[in-house]
Formats: sequence, structure tokens, C-alpha cells
Amino acid sequence: KNYGALFLSDDLNNYPGQQHTQLGRDIFGCFSDALPDRWGRTLLLRCEQLAAFEEKRSVRRLSSFDFLTGIDDFSRMGGFRFKEDPQGEFINVSQSLKIPPLTDIRELIAASQEIEKSEEANILPERKWLKQLVQPGSSLGGARPKASVVDTNHALYVAKFPSRKDDYDADFGSISRISWP
Repeated sequence: KNYGALFLSDDLNNYPGQQHTQLGRDIFGCFSDALPDRWGRTLLLRCEQLAAFEEKRSVRRLSSFDFLTGIDDFSRMGGFRFKEDPQGEFINVSQSLKIPPLTDIRELIAASQEIEKSEEANILPERKWLKQLVQPGSSLGGARPKASVVDTNHALYVAKFPSRKDDYDADFGSISRISWP
């Protein structure tokens, strides 16, 4: 049977049903672009560390799938959405918009600085700082602290924040609009 000519990546075959990744990989190559980079991974790892501490258990090693599904569906990069069941809901779809308004920028900067401070001191951040940033900030690429924000018309922006690791004065950071054709 012909399933069409669309191939997402060399390591994912073009037929329905269960498939397995190559030895030594925990995700198909086409999905790796949707994974969060250092800042997003930091937020998700800190959430897992905090949950393990609160639940008095060992910290789980997060897989690439955990990182993919741990970020909010609305702001996930890479153009993919994920379901466990073809008739089910998309994974990690928020019932209410969790992307904060542009007017919350100062609070988001403060939260990112508190998370970086906790990293430097090798202590767990307060849950309130993670809660402010994990949904809007975990899906974005790069190492710099950042978060997705929306304006009053719900247009999506990426706000990059100053980092405690900056070797220059980046007082406010930058805000860029995300637009699709």
C-alpha cells in the first residue's frame, strides 16, 4: 500500500503503526527541532527536581519525550502537535491561555533572575518562579532566559531577558514579534 511521498526524517519510516528509534537515540530526528534548548530544559529539569523534593522521591531522568510533552502545546516550536490517541486531545493543551501578557514583563524578568540565582547557588527555586516561566518559557530555543508573551490582541512575542551571566549591561533585553504568513 502506498502511504504517500511525505518523509519526515531518514529514521522514521512512512507507514502507520509502532516504530522504534535507532539504537542510542530516544527520539526521531524530525522531532528534535521541537525540543527545548538549554533555558527550556533548565526550567523543566528544575520542575522535576522540585516535584521530586516535594514528593520525597528520586529525581527522574527526563527523556526527550518528557521534554517535548512537558511544554505547552500553544507555544511548542517545530510545527508539531502530539497525541497519545488519534481521537484524544493534544498533549499539554492548556484550557486557559498560559502565555502571560506583555504587561507582565518585569515580573517575568524577576522570575528568570531568581531561577538563575538558584542555579548558581545550587538550590531549588521557589515554585512561584517556575510557575511563572515554565509554560511561556520552556518551549523556546537558546540558552538566554526568555518567555513567550502576548499583547492585547493575543499576538505572540518572544521576550529575551537580561541574564546574570551577561558580561555586558543588557538592562531590559529584547522583544520580537512572531508572525506566520
